[in-house]
Amino acid sequence: MPSVDPLSHCNRSARLTDVQAGEEGVVERLDLEADERFRLMRLGLVPGRRVNLVKRGSRFLLATAGARLAIDRALAAHVYIIRSQDIA
Repeated sequence: MPSVDPLSHCNRSARLTDVQAGEEGVVERLDLEADERFRLMRLGLVPGRRVNLVKRGSRFLLATAGARLAIDRALAAHVYIIRSQDIA
């Protein structure tokens, strides 16, 4: 039986790679293997946390919880946020 993504009905989330510098939102999910997901979570990038995309390029610079974090484009493509303007 094929798996069903329980969030597939929700179109509010965006990949971090689709977000513009200066936008902010809340981390919805980290669609990564466990080791990469836990590494980002240890660095402060956790579901439910507000983030601001400071700069984008080959590396994405994020501000979250009073800290800054740089991740590469490959990881950023698996980070989903709900933009602030989409939060009701």
